[in-house]
Amino acid sequence: MKKSKIEQLSEKEYIVVDFLPQQVHAESSGQFFAVENLFLHGARASELRRKFSDIILKLYCYYGIEVFNISTGETITNPKPELLDEWIISNRFDLQILIEDSMVMIAMDDTHITLYDPSDNLTEMIRSLARSEGLFVWKPPQHNGK
Repeated sequence: MKKSKIEQLSEKEYIVVDFLPQQVHAESSGQFFAVENLFLHGARASELRRKFSDIILKLYCYYGIEVFNISTGETITNPKPELLDEWIISNRFDLQILIEDSMVMIAMDDTHITLYDPSDNLTEMIRSLARSEGLFVWKPPQHNGK
């Protein structure tokens, strides 16, 4: 049942929490991949993961969650905050986190987190939390022809 819920949510519209204010277009003459690489490794990667963890932990104050650790196959309902923090910050795990009727996807090789099918309230909360961490929330062109 959890898998089907996750599969259903992954087909919904989504927003992105990112270190950039909007999507970089493929035809851009900028150095996106070189800059992204800096944010995927070293001190910047640790800072970014800490920001992601802080956002999720703050949301956890308001909502119960269920975490599916794709890397280990574990599913935990309302994990200890310390475990959740470790999973996010360590950057060793791909995670799917169910919050309300939404899903947050955190992948090891991404400089953003994706929030699928968030309610208006959850979207506003994410926007506020992201802003407080110096991050941006934006909506990319939607998949599946949306």
